Amino acid sequence: MRSRYSAFCMHLWPYLIKTHHPQTRRGLTEKLLAQGPHPRWLALDVLQIRQDGAHGQVTFKAWYQDGGKVNAIYECSDFVNEDEQWFYTTGEQMRITLPGGNEPCICKNGKKFKQCCGR
Repeated sequence: MRSRYSAFCMHLWPYLIKTHHPQTRRGLTEKLLAQGPHPRWLALDVLQIRQDGAHGQVTFKAWYQDGGKVNAIYECSDFVNEDEQWFYTTGEQMRITLPGGNEPCICKNGKKFKQCCGR
């Protein structure tokens, strides 16, 4: 999950395609991923990891800023391991709640959210 998040941050579209299971891409291509505008990624919080043999799940919040507003992808992602390679298959999106103004900032710099990314 962390490597896919980093690939989104660095616009490494070939890696994202390579790590997305071919049977669940549904027409996703590097060209589609490259179309902008792209958000400014702020932080990744991995909340839970589960593995049962060749199947895994990762629940995470991927924080980003788009148009000056902070939001996140809050998802439980499914992965499958084939030939010692993990592939993303699907994900269930969940509703995100932004931190309160006095809570620690999502970027983990020690400031309050309202004094940092939440302004």
